[in-house]
Amino acid sequence: MMRKSLLVSKPAAIYFDSSKWNVRQFARTCLSLIHKWHQNAKTRKQLANMPSYLLHDIGLTKSEVYHEIQKKFWQ
Repeated sequence: MMRKSLLVSKPAAIYFDSSKWNVRQFARTCLSLIHKWHQNAKTRKQLANMPSYLLHDIGLTKSEVYHEIQKKFWQ
């Protein structure tokens, strides 16, 4: 049986078996991925708006924050 890669994501790849492809499983996987992307964008937006004293409290520098918020939502 040959396996094909559907999506590649850190830390693991999501696979489907072409002979037993399941639409519901695919839809759940897509929705889960969209939710993760939304969370990434939302969290980075909150981080970008955080005042300096809170960044200091959680142990982040402005350069670390800048590096993080420059990432694309899928990263």
